[in-house]
Amino acid sequence: MCQLLQKLRDLPKRVSLRLKFIAVISLCLLVSVAVGTWYLEGIQSKTFEQEARNRSKIVLNFGEANRKFVNQQLRPTVEKYTGDFVLEAMSATFSTRSIFEYFNETLPEYLYRQPTLNPLNPADQADDFETQIIQNFQNERSLQEMTGYRSLNHQEAFYIAKPIQVESSCLKCHWSPDTAPAKLVEKYGRTQGYGWKVGDIISTLMIYVPTQDLRANQAALTHTVLTTFAALTIILIGLIYIFFDRLVNRRLTSMVRVMGQVAATPNSSTRLYDRSQDELGMLARSFNRMAHSLEGAYADLEDKVNERTETLAQTLTQLQQAQVQMVQAEKMSSLGQLVAGIAHEINNPLSFIQGNIKHVRTYAQDLLALTKLYQHHYPQPESTIIETIEEIELDFISQDLPELLVSIHNGTDRIQQIVRSLRTFARLDESELKTVDIHEGIDSTLMILQSRLQAKPNFPTITVIKDYGEIPLVECYAGQLNQVFMSIISNAIDALEESVSPPSAPPRQPFQPTIQICTRIVDREQIMIQLTDNGPGMSKDIQKRLFDPFFTTKPIGKGTGMGLSISYQIVTKTHQGQLDCFSSTGIGTTFVVKIPIQQSP
Repeated sequence: MCQLLQKLRDLPKRVSLRLKFIAVISLCLLVSVAVGTWYLEGIQSKTFEQEARNRSKIVLNFGEANRKFVNQQLRPTVEKYTGDFVLEAMSATFSTRSIFEYFNETLPEYLYRQPTLNPLNPADQADDFETQIIQNFQNERSLQEMTGYRSLNHQEAFYIAKPIQVESSCLKCHWSPDTAPAKLVEKYGRTQGYGWKVGDIISTLMIYVPTQDLRANQAALTHTVLTTFAALTIILIGLIYIFFDRLVNRRLTSMVRVMGQVAATPNSSTRLYDRSQDELGMLARSFNRMAHSLEGAYADLEDKVNERTETLAQTLTQLQQAQVQMVQAEKMSSLGQLVAGIAHEINNPLSFIQGNIKHVRTYAQDLLALTKLYQHHYPQPESTIIETIEEIELDFISQDLPELLVSIHNGTDRIQQIVRSLRTFARLDESELKTVDIHEGIDSTLMILQSRLQAKPNFPTITVIKDYGEIPLVECYAGQLNQVFMSIISNAIDALEESVSPPSAPPRQPFQPTIQICTRIVDREQIMIQLTDNGPGMSKDIQKRLFDPFFTTKPIGKGTGMGLSISYQIVTKTHQGQLDCFSSTGIGTTFVVKIPIQQSP
């Protein structure tokens, strides 16, 4: 529900200006039509009621005129010539009703009624509706007329009613059956229509006129007006749509298109061509001036941005170089502390073991010789000694103990070599330029990485081919160069591990991972160290960014992207050398390190 309300709230934002304008105009026209229709209905209602009132008054006045004629002229004249009661000439009610019967032969919808609360003629008996009207006249003596609508025979009719007040002449027939004319009593009986009093209102003169034709005329007029309004509205909306499209929408669309082009390309020369003198023309000329100013400002801004970008790039390069140097210094410092701790902790017990292993071998040989001497002079020892010899398996001990001592001696030598390689790799005692053997640094690096070169499940041993040439001792920072060898060889091992198919992969030709290290002297002033692997190689795009700080193709957590960047700084900046990479996808990668034999001051 909230989303629906939000969409309805945002609807005006997504509708074009033309549709908004048409919608507003249409709404105004609809409101005007609605107000006009309401006003027309009011006027028609008043006209309708006035027409119905006029019709009813004509008939009512005709009925009253007939009553007056009977009461004031016809009845007195007849009484002069006869003493008998002549109903047709002396009863105004009977005479008027009879006349209207002839009238209804032509206009049957018009109804004349003189309803009475206590009539002689039962046909004049008031119904409930008419009784209520008579009672209203009785309750409000000043009320001289009532109008309204009621349904007769399921059709609407307008009525007008006027009260009839009992006069003294009425008592001749309505006072008592004893005084009433005999013919009247004989015709209507003695039970009702008597007991009237002068001044009482017991009857009303009512005229009912039809309204169906008036309603039909009203509906037809309303339909005609609404149809005319609707047609005019549609025509007006169409004209507004056409003129708005020609005068506003097309020009605005052109403005939006040009503004979009200028916004996308501030230095664009696109302009608005609108020479009209209205508001849109003024807007177009103002926009052209703004676009011209923007084009000039953008050109100046581009020059400044290029200048600042170049300065920023230089500063960023310097910061990256400084960062690389700081990382290198911190890394070497941490590595030196680590190696120093390891060497110190291992050398002391190692020296103790190596110093005592010779004595242990001598003591063991002496004890074994003594045992053999006892066995020679006492071939039949006691049973207890025989049981002990069998329990400890003396013959096996005599054979295995010298081999165990030899294994221990070899293990301590291995540990000593590893510690020596660590010290050689870090060159803790050579923080300044020293003349060193490059081969010794490479060998120490390979010794440290020995565990990664060995065979593993689903991965064969990495073969290392050493092609060492006759090169002199090199003046360098040995610890930093060893770090370069470590970074390049580690990356080669990673690449070779990726080249081996996983167990789920389809079988292929046997693959022997190989790292080849070649050293040569170049131009008598430089040496070259070439490290080659037969891994998957690299694309040209990767090679372009290979020495960028923090660039890596390894998964998160496996590489920082700083190894080769630091190596590049060490070779090119610290040792004034050259580090190049040559690689082809599917063939392998070769790193070539060239450094001077002696560093220039």
